[in-house]
Amino acid sequence: MKQKILYNLIVGFSLTLTFSQFISNPGKVLISIHAVTEKGQPVKVTTTDMLTREPIIIAETYVDTNGMASFEIPLKNVVFASLQIGEQRSTLLVSPGDQLQVALDSKNASTPFHYTGKGAEASNYLTQSGMIYRQYERRGGVPLTALDPEAFFGRLDSLQRSYTDLTNQFKAFEALPGPIQRLLEERNRLQLLTYQINYSMAKFNPKDSTGKSLADLKSYISKVPLDSSLLEAQLPEYAMALLFYLQVESQWPLVMGKAREEVVALRDKLPLLSDQLIQNQSYPAAIKTFLRAKNIETLLTRQGVNAVADSLMVSLKKEPGYDTYAPSLEKKYRKWQPLATGQMAPNFSGTTPEGKVISLSDLKGKVVYIDVWATWCQPCLEELPIAKVLQKQFETNNQVAFMYVSVDKNESAWRKRLTKEKEFMGLHINQPTTETGEPFLNTYQLYSIPRYILVDQEGKLVNVNAPAPSSGKVGDELIRLLKKL
Repeated sequence: MKQKILYNLIVGFSLTLTFSQFISNPGKVLISIHAVTEKGQPVKVTTTDMLTREPIIIAETYVDTNGMASFEIPLKNVVFASLQIGEQRSTLLVSPGDQLQVALDSKNASTPFHYTGKGAEASNYLTQSGMIYRQYERRGGVPLTALDPEAFFGRLDSLQRSYTDLTNQFKAFEALPGPIQRLLEERNRLQLLTYQINYSMAKFNPKDSTGKSLADLKSYISKVPLDSSLLEAQLPEYAMALLFYLQVESQWPLVMGKAREEVVALRDKLPLLSDQLIQNQSYPAAIKTFLRAKNIETLLTRQGVNAVADSLMVSLKKEPGYDTYAPSLEKKYRKWQPLATGQMAPNFSGTTPEGKVISLSDLKGKVVYIDVWATWCQPCLEELPIAKVLQKQFETNNQVAFMYVSVDKNESAWRKRLTKEKEFMGLHINQPTTETGEPFLNTYQLYSIPRYILVDQEGKLVNVNAPAPSSGKVGDELIRLLKKL
């Protein structure tokens, strides 16, 4: 599904050319672009990988010297897509057989895109709804999620009324096919719903298994439709809604109300238990397959390749819908191969509080326990007292190194914390996060912290997802590796 389709630019495309000159093909979408102000700019059409929420390029070309571009896209069903011309973006809803003509006026800041031709009404509606969304998302320079509850829900209600007004006033809406109307309305509804869920989750403590906040969150989650047609249409907002649904319905119940020690002890089993919860529910087949695949994708993101991931992959491969998600899962699976047990640990460097640069390779010959943390990470800080005990157990053994890699952007906060924690021994370096996460975070597939990595005396990976200090397993593992000397 993630194949990249490149189409040659049609040079010298006439301004008077219309889609009546194309032979209509119900299995394709034909798109003609007139963008005089974007000569030489790249043109890209993407859909959404529902599992990873990453863009999938389905067509790309360039605007020619006449300000024109044209291509056709094979299409089996109705999908939401994104059209990007230079720096300008627009959301489309395209159906097999559509013949869209796109006019781009980048000087019109509010609605630079205008569509004509077969299927144009749906994309013009999305242009209008996008303009409404942008007006409310950061009204007054304050994003929705930064508002207090009263202001948040007040603004969300206003946004909902504006969407309703648009639907009632958009002249071509009633003429759209019923399934297209429903997809457009579902998109509006899911935008509002995902904001409600996200806002509610931010205010909710999963350790609290009672109270109004949980009831509110559950009520929002219950409104997520279990509709395979929204999956098929590759609606990005639906991918986000299903992620929330998976977390609240199939992951949180396994840890809610449990002590931290219990959660740590369950860590390796949680994906299996979550998969069992999903399979025991009477979901539509396509939704069940998606949720199981998303559970595996979450596991691969957080923990990488392990025996649990292998067993879940083998089980999911038996399901008819696996092929839809196979490319994404297998790509993520392959990304972890360089971090498999026995591979040389990728080298990285960082700066100590004193300004000295230290590399992992400097510690070759020692068993290295790497703790990736940050001063703003509460679970990281909760491990510190136990980490200190672990350090003291090996403080006289110069064959063991405890390396603490901070990803704090605020280096002064990091130094201040180290000054405060007098017994927080070990080798401390800072690897601040950047926009791209390079090089350390990407190399080690670090999407969340805390994370623990164990490297042997030869510089080879023992476990890229090693146990936390609170697991009670780290000391025995270090002793086992020392015996190999």
